Amino acid sequence: MLNYSLYCFWISGGPPNDYPEAWYQQGIISGWYSITLLVSAIFAQFTLKQIKKSIFAKMVIVLVLLGLCYPYVRQYLLIDNCLDSGGSWSSKYFKCGSVK
Repeated sequence: MLNYSLYCFWISGGPPNDYPEAWYQQGIISGWYSITLLVSAIFAQFTLKQIKKSIFAKMVIVLVLLGLCYPYVRQYLLIDNCLDSGGSWSSKYFKCGSVK
């Protein structure tokens, strides 16, 4: 998953392609999924009782959950901003087009 995220970021900024914004968004999504899996693997080594007592663990869980929401909030705000400015959103290219 982390390898796929790095690959997506490389494709979005590396070789020329038609969909750099879409690859970047996929990199963000898969990056947060891999972070979530890593944190879950670390937390699996502790008991639930230990995690419930730790304020640090609770903060990490909240940050990871917010991170999982970030790509979708980013996508919503980009689409909303595009449509509010009179443009049309292209899901295929993941960018705004025809802003007047």
